[in-house]
Amino acid sequence: MKKFGQLVVKARYVILIISILLLIPAAFGYVNTRVNYDLLYYLPDGIDTMTGQDIMLNDFGSGAFGLVLVDGMDDENTAKLKKEIEGVDHVKNVLWYDSFADLKIPKSMLPKDVYNAFNNQTTGIYKIIINHLMVIFNHFITV
Repeated sequence: MKKFGQLVVKARYVILIISILLLIPAAFGYVNTRVNYDLLYYLPDGIDTMTGQDIMLNDFGSGAFGLVLVDGMDDENTAKLKKEIEGVDHVKNVLWYDSFADLKIPKSMLPKDVYNAFNNQTTGIYKIIINHLMVIFNHFITV
């Protein structure tokens, strides 16, 4: 290990030059690499997953959905955040408990199934329906 350290110290300028030269193709590759966040893009046609997505898109007008968890927010701010999420491109619908009942109704009066579908102790759950197969969750929403 000591010999290796001595070699690195003796050849430090060569190592630095090689490192800088290797950064050139790395930077070129970084700039020219396109990442498609729609994972279905990489799947072959005709498999069950693609067939199912096509059926959902054609029959229901929606190819995907997602869940967003919001922890420790009161109902008023959670409703405001829901409105913000609804404004994001390709979001077809955002379902939360205010989609079914007024916020003035105590949550304890909701049917247990409805309450459990959208709440878990201090966490609220949004169900987001996306109208296009492209994944839109690169819009990180920070509260």
